[in-house]
Amino acid sequence: MSDMKNDTMIDVTLRDSSASDRLKEVESMKLVELKEKLKKRKLNTSGNNKVLQDHLKAALTLEIEHGEDENENEGDEDEDEHDRDGQ
Repeated sequence: MSDMKNDTMIDVTLRDSSASDRLKEVESMKLVELKEKLKKRKLNTSGNNKVLQDHLKAALTLEIEHGEDENENEGDEDEDEHDRDGQ
């Protein structure tokens, strides 16, 4: 039973470490990158660098809490395009 508990603790630590890295990355992103990431999530892209960083950090935090991967929605735009074309 203690092995299972240790495995769970390791998983949580790794997830927290990865989450922390993702949030720190946001601080070094340029305005264009921030807007791209926000647009992909269908979020507001207006504002200065600090405002967009805050929006993206909030979105990432929610994704992390819900166990979503940042790359899960990357194909959505292509699917929407096919729907409009009737394919």
